Amino acid sequence: MKRSLFWITIVALVGLAAWMTPKASDAQDQPAKNIWANPQNLKVLPKDITPEQLRRTMVGAATGLGIRCWGCHVGTEEQDLTEFDFVSDEKKMKALARVMFQMTMDINQNHLPKIAAIEGEEHASPVRCVTCHRGEVKPKIE
Repeated sequence: MKRSLFWITIVALVGLAAWMTPKASDAQDQPAKNIWANPQNLKVLPKDITPEQLRRTMVGAATGLGIRCWGCHVGTEEQDLTEFDFVSDEKKMKALARVMFQMTMDINQNHLPKIAAIEGEEHASPVRCVTCHRGEVKPKIE
């Protein structure tokens, strides 16, 4: 059961990454703008985050909440991602996401090591957005 759930998760994440990848520019001779390179207005994520780490983080957050980029960033579902205003702090959801990222980092860095030590394990599984949200904007509490 755990193994099949693992592979279902991997397939879903690969599919989501392909779905969220920006569309190539219409001009065949110009490379598409890398939306993950040179991020600006980072307030929680490390300033030296690599484009791939940023992409994985954003795809993970979107997957965990069942939303797309326009949930936190200024743009529309119909727009190419290269046209989004990723720097803007206009959307309330972006401010909420920052607090949630801080909370998750605090749990992973400060609390999970204590749990692992009590359990006699080397480390505990990290908390991610999907841990609580399970594909919904509002966390599912059961």
